[in-house]
Amino acid sequence: MGLVPCDVNTHSTAVMMRQFEINPKHVMHIGAHDGIEADIYDHFNAESVIWFECNDKLFEDLWTRLDGRKNHVVEPYCLWHKDGETLDFHYYRDEKDGASGLFENDKMFDYIKDCPIVGKTQVHTLTFDTWAEEAEGVPWNETDFLNIDVQGAELNVFKGAQKLLNLSSLKYIWCEVSWDHVYKNAPLMEDIDKCLEQYGFVKIGVRKDWEIHGDALYVKA
Repeated sequence: MGLVPCDVNTHSTAVMMRQFEINPKHVMHIGAHDGIEADIYDHFNAESVIWFECNDKLFEDLWTRLDGRKNHVVEPYCLWHKDGETLDFHYYRDEKDGASGLFENDKMFDYIKDCPIVGKTQVHTLTFDTWAEEAEGVPWNETDFLNIDVQGAELNVFKGAQKLLNLSSLKYIWCEVSWDHVYKNAPLMEDIDKCLEQYGFVKIGVRKDWEIHGDALYVKA
């Protein structure tokens, strides 16, 4: 089943959740960006939302706006498949815009002409599993809906998130995917498919942003 298309005035996550009648109670959102989905999660009466955003320019604003909101927690970590690595973090447009990630652009220029790499900084990595061992007071182990958009690094996050993907409560994963190289050396949708199949998830729909990029919905079989 394909996902319904989105017009410029409708956020894709809300369209998908309405189409499939998904009403998450405990949300994990990795790659928060500007947190535009916060009102969506509140509209669907989510009991908790845990956000991860490692772009320090965005994190400060997110923390100010969302951490004080009931049931929202904002975390600043760069999730990866290994702890303690120091990696280049690229700004694709400008430092405050939030278009940024661990992989260099490849074919993104074919779609977004104004997205050159304008600079970079360095980030220190942490696996989700390590974060979960030390997390206190947040119901991560009740997560039923995962939204992940980390500019090509999704597979790397999954490899360090055994505790999350093995949760019996986790039913839905809404994941940014590409079927050609938007980012240099980044995994493709087929790699995401194979990884999540190991945890019992099947892909039931894809929404295209453009010819080689979009989002996919995975559901626990």
